[in-house]
Amino acid sequence: MSTILIYKKTNPMSTVELRSRIDDFLNQVDENFLKVVHAMLETQIENQAEEIVGYRPGGGAITVSDLEESIRISEEQIARGECYTIEEVRKAAEGWLSTK
Repeated sequence: MSTILIYKKTNPMSTVELRSRIDDFLNQVDENFLKVVHAMLETQIENQAEEIVGYRPGGGAITVSDLEESIRISEEQIARGECYTIEEVRKAAEGWLSTK
């Protein structure tokens, strides 16, 4: 069984009205639908808890804490000397441009 979502254009409702209507609808649906709605709401709340600043090529969210962790790891690598100088990058790039 597949679910089809249909958007019905209605007059704009206030947040209070929307919450009331949704509550009414939820009291009329079966348990499987409630589980789907619960999973969606749980994901939304988790995402709101941390600001999403971008998305990975595969579709996963990148959060502020993801960026902070990446920066921390990069700074540790730099401190250990695990990096290239700008001169090393320029020299390597010369080889990229001359190879056609």
